[in-house]
Amino acid sequence: MWLLKTKDMKGRERKILANGYNAKVLAEGLVAMGLPVSAVRVETYRDAETSRLWCLDPHNGRRMWVGSEEDLLFKGYTEVFYDDEASGVEISSDA
Repeated sequence: MWLLKTKDMKGRERKILANGYNAKVLAEGLVAMGLPVSAVRVETYRDAETSRLWCLDPHNGRRMWVGSEEDLLFKGYTEVFYDDEASGVEISSDA
């Protein structure tokens, strides 16, 4: 998997987890739109208690939860969120 980090038009940092070819296409599209993009290879893990996917941010070591496993499987990409960010999904903070 590839972790793509960029800033949206309002200056907020966006983090997208993508696989293989989709990561390349997404990164090229974001660069074409004039957005700064960094791409880093990451491993995903499954939480034993909640069965949700997560990965580590290689820049700061914080855990990020996969927003939608279904999107990752069918679309090839999804957003990821830190423990304290609102993702629309209830996340256990003690996991």
